Amino acid sequence: MRKGVCQFSFSCLPLARRTPRFGPAWQRAREIADEELQGRNEVPEQTIRYYMNASQTPLRNACRFRKEFVKVVDAGRHEFFREPTHEEREQLAQSKFEECEKYTQQLKAAEAKRKRLAALKKAKKSKVKPTRLAAQR
Repeated sequence: MRKGVCQFSFSCLPLARRTPRFGPAWQRAREIADEELQGRNEVPEQTIRYYMNASQTPLRNACRFRKEFVKVVDAGRHEFFREPTHEEREQLAQSKFEECEKYTQQLKAAEAKRKRLAALKKAKKSKVKPTRLAAQR
């Protein structure tokens, strides 16, 4: 975990929950891995190269994924992507995505906050502090 963001969802879990328990979920994960190793997976897409867990991904990166890659399949909380064709790249660039909208709002809010703080700082500086001479008059 770096700067409060987990690259892998399990790395955000407490250590005790990261340890496999050999229960039904563990067994299912083993079956999926075996199917994949034997070439018997449900997703014939061989060009999958990227994945993300949107709930653990900063809006900036989630937006980038949506704009740059084609989603192929969801698996649990993870989404898997491939490189787009030229035509798909053009479509993606023109598409609107929820994460991109939220990220834009986040940037606007941060900019508004920065401007408010700068204005307050400027207002504090512009107030003339009485000097000793002025106070004696």
